[in-house]
This record gives sequence, C-alpha cells and structure tokens, in this order.
Amino acid sequence: MIKMLDKIKEELEKSYLEREEVLKKRRDILPICQEGVKHIHQNEFGKAEEKRKEAQTLLKKCEAQLKEHPVLRDKVLGTSYQEYAELCILKEYLEKRKLPKLEIPPKYYLTGLGDAIGELKRYAMDKLGEGNIKEAEKIEKELEELYTKFKRFSYPNSIVPNLKRKQDIARKILNDLHDNIISAKI
Repeated sequence: MIKMLDKIKEELEKSYLEREEVLKKRRDILPICQEGVKHIHQNEFGKAEEKRKEAQTLLKKCEAQLKEHPVLRDKVLGTSYQEYAELCILKEYLEKRKLPKLEIPPKYYLTGLGDAIGELKRYAMDKLGEGNIKEAEKIEKELEELYTKFKRFSYPNSIVPNLKRKQDIARKILNDLHDNIISAKI
C-alpha cells in the first residue's frame, strides 16, 4: 500500500517539476512574439522572421518536454500558442496575403487570429498616417473578408476560450478603421 502511494507521489512530482521547467521557458515566448510584431510594424520582416523562429523553437522544446502530459501542455502553453499564432498570422498575411498553416491547437489559432486583426488594423492606421489611403482601404476590404470567415466560428468558451469576445472586438476594430478611413478622405 505504501509503495503504491510512493509511486503516485513520484509520478506527480515528475509532472510538477516538468511543468515548472516549462513555465520558465514559456515566459520568454511572449516578449519574443511581441518583439516580432514590433519589427513587423517597423517593416523589419527579416528580424520578425528571426523572432518567429526563436519562438517556434522554444514552443517545440516546451511541447517535447510536456509530451507525456497533454492536459498540462494545453494549460501551460495556451497563451504562448496564441501569441505565436498572432505573430505568424500577421507576418504571413502582410507578406503573402494568406493565412499560415501552424501546428498548434485550433482554438489558439482562432484566438491568435482575433488578436492579429487588431494588429492589422494598426498597420492600416500606419498607412493612413503616411497618407496612403488606398492601401488602408485595401487592408480594410481584406479584413472585412477575413472577419466574415472568422465570425463563422461559433463555439462555447469550453471549446474556444474568449472566441465570442475576440469576434466582438474584431468587429469594433473594423468599424473604427472604417471611420478613420472616412475621416482621412474628408
């Protein structure tokens, strides 16, 4: 009986220690992704790609470490997946006008997409600031199409956390962008 409890303690302790190690690595992913987004807004796509690769490498290491603990992986890496998706979507969309294929859980792809829409609005606003109304209008039109597809996903929070909230925010972002474009034309 005691041996069984010792075995359980040993197994749980191992999970706990792996989780703690991954949490330390995970803390680096968010600032790396934020730097990548900053580089994109500065039109430094090469530097953004370096940050994307750096974040991807860290994510892969964390995933490998939590391979035997899928429930932990989702809970510990959720925000990191979302930030990584945001960076990748923003970069790929601005470079190739398409969405990237990412090997992350679908729910974090969607929430990252919601955040990327906000960054794309910021990019369009930068174009307005440069006096490039045509480019801002082009981005707005593309974002409307993207939003239409994004809005088709309808899942409860237990399946995709904060999806409805991110969709509502995306709608507001697009309305604000439209108003700013109209103001710039006037």
